[in-house]
Amino acid sequence: MMANLLRELELASGPDRALDRAIATAAGWRRKNGQVGEDDYWKLGDWSWTREDNEHPPRYTASIDAALTLVPEGLTWQVTGRVREDGDYFADVDVSHRCDSAHNPAIALCIAALKVRDETRPKTDTERQNV
Repeated sequence: MMANLLRELELASGPDRALDRAIATAAGWRRKNGQVGEDDYWKLGDWSWTREDNEHPPRYTASIDAALTLVPEGLTWQVTGRVREDGDYFADVDVSHRCDSAHNPAIALCIAALKVRDETRPKTDTERQNV
């Protein structure tokens, strides 16, 4: 699952609410019920995410502040960019986890942070056998 999400983020041309929902799920957020909908239908008092009483998943792919919440506490990070027509941003988390190219700085930071989270999360028995 994480490999597919990382691939989708690398291909993303800009902020994407569907990717924000996938990132939230990968980061441990859960819906209060199983409904699926678009942002236009997410209203206060309707259905929401259960973490910290937020009504929507954070806008990870649009906001560096939101993307920073994915960086594990205590790790260093940086985002850099090169001036190019299509935009080209890089991010490092804990020096060893890098996003080599993304279309905006928030997406670059999401990719690097999710790589750290994936590497440090407990593995299932199946995942350990496939290594």
